[in-house]
Amino acid sequence: TNGAILQTATFGTKTGGDITVRDASLVHVEDSILNSSGYRDGNAGNITIETERLLAQNGGEILAITFGSGNAGRLRINANESIILEGRSRSDHRFPSGLLASTQNDAPGEGGNLDIRTPRLVIRDGAKLSVSAETNILQLSEDNTLTRHRDLGGQGRNNSPALNPLGESMLEEGAIAGTIDARVGWLILEQGEVQATSARGEGGNINLAIA
Repeated sequence: TNGAILQTATFGTKTGGDITVRDASLVHVEDSILNSSGYRDGNAGNITIETERLLAQNGGEILAITFGSGNAGRLRINANESIILEGRSRSDHRFPSGLLASTQNDAPGEGGNLDIRTPRLVIRDGAKLSVSAETNILQLSEDNTLTRHRDLGGQGRNNSPALNPLGESMLEEGAIAGTIDARVGWLILEQGEVQATSARGEGGNINLAIA
């Protein structure tokens, strides 16, 4: 909580490390980030969570993302009871709680895949699922610290400028969004978002099975 970040990352050509959580009764991410990132040519690692319940709230996010030409990772969550994503960051309400396997800051890498299995999925009060090609949501600061932007075109939380790990030049072609594959018993969507979009590249897929 309180802005904590647990992260694996790659800054080169190799694939980043994976994050695995198994046999948990509760995974609770509040105003914090659980993150696997790729910053240049290497692919981001995968995140696997097996739990009874998962709760992300007040801007808590679980991310498998890329800032570079490598691809975003795969985010797999199997929750035997429920997955609840709710709200935004308390301080300014700009940062949604959610699960993301996406590209960031116009990076050319492809969006990842998001696999969800749970009897009950709740997305409400501004929270989101995303495998989109995002723009200027997160940034890498000069000391290699992951921070969030205040808005889509704004500066960092400490008024630091937005940085592009690939340098000033960006590839003109848009990134390809990923795929959401969800099998749930109940889906409750109340002022939440489910996204598989790309501003300039190929949109992704949303496969939703409710049974």
